[in-house]
Amino acid sequence: MPTNFVALLHQKFNTLKRLAKTKKALLINTHLTYPNWTEGTLNNSFFKIAKEFFISKSYEVLETIVEDGYKPDEEEKKHLDAHIVISKASKLVWGSVDLQKVC
Repeated sequence: MPTNFVALLHQKFNTLKRLAKTKKALLINTHLTYPNWTEGTLNNSFFKIAKEFFISKSYEVLETIVEDGYKPDEEEKKHLDAHIVISKASKLVWGSVDLQKVC
């Protein structure tokens, strides 16, 4: 076999191997907006920075933004698929009746 063909096979194999090992990060933004009081700027900034970081490290990023709604079955699958889970919540949301539905 020509050497360049073997090199091409190795290259393709390494690409497939790398794709098979793609890690997944689940980012959960639990912020709940209270107009004129807390708009979620800090949480959204952390979320954006974390997403950019994991993408730069070749992670597949799974996202949940609680305020946009969620489906428990889909969330369970995301948790099981993820290699790392990061949940960003402010101190204010832990007393929220709305968030207690999530926990």
